[in-house]
Amino acid sequence: MYVDGPHGVGVSESWRIVGADKQKYLVKFNTHRDRTAINELVCNHVAECFELPVFEPVLVNLNDEQCKIVNDHRAANEMERIEPGEHFGTRLRQPFYTVDGYEKTFGSRISENTVTNLHRVPDILGFDSLIQNDDRHCGNVCVLEAETPGKLDYYIFDHSHAFGGPSWDARLIREMYQSMKPVSNFCMITSAIKRFDQFDKFLRMFDARLKKEIGGIFQRIPRGWRSQAAPDLKQLEESIRGTSRDDLATVIKNSRPLGGRMR
Repeated sequence: MYVDGPHGVGVSESWRIVGADKQKYLVKFNTHRDRTAINELVCNHVAECFELPVFEPVLVNLNDEQCKIVNDHRAANEMERIEPGEHFGTRLRQPFYTVDGYEKTFGSRISENTVTNLHRVPDILGFDSLIQNDDRHCGNVCVLEAETPGKLDYYIFDHSHAFGGPSWDARLIREMYQSMKPVSNFCMITSAIKRFDQFDKFLRMFDARLKKEIGGIFQRIPRGWRSQAAPDLKQLEESIRGTSRDDLATVIKNSRPLGGRMR
């Protein structure tokens, strides 16, 4: 395994790391100050419950030498040190482009008849509403080549700003889920959403599947991460489980691409 270097920019820095299997991973680090890695792990497994198009989540174990390479860079940018151990990673599929990267590279906008999984846009908007992620933009939605030649599939990644961002605690989570806010998503082709019943499958899966599996998702958080945030994690799990289908439907309906226009 070797450290390839930082990937892009942002509050929650990610790095490209190449494994012994020659596979590229996009890694975000578990640190004491924020919950970026927890956000990513929880949200990716929640997304899997809804069968959403996300990259495979994995735990990446970094040793002292690999952490030193990262920490030398982070020290120069006055960022918190990382420690050896488990960090969050996603197994990348190649080649992939962010939405804005694709449009800049090929000089054309992505159209409705190009995306094969356009029917998943309502589910993605519902997912962002549930995790209260108001940071879905053209840099964290990507497109991959679909099985059909000349077609594309949407994939989503980067959920570090879920739950109000990586600095949440039990109090903030409790307040957030008592008064959930609409989220925005203008980088995907939301004009494909014509009727509110396009969210029916997502809302059914929320009740029938996610609420049964949410406890298991939280058990997948590494013990070392859980020990740093046990009371806060308990509140987050309870808040997600306690969200009603009707409340979630209202948040979705008032999301900024829809503006309450769906019935």
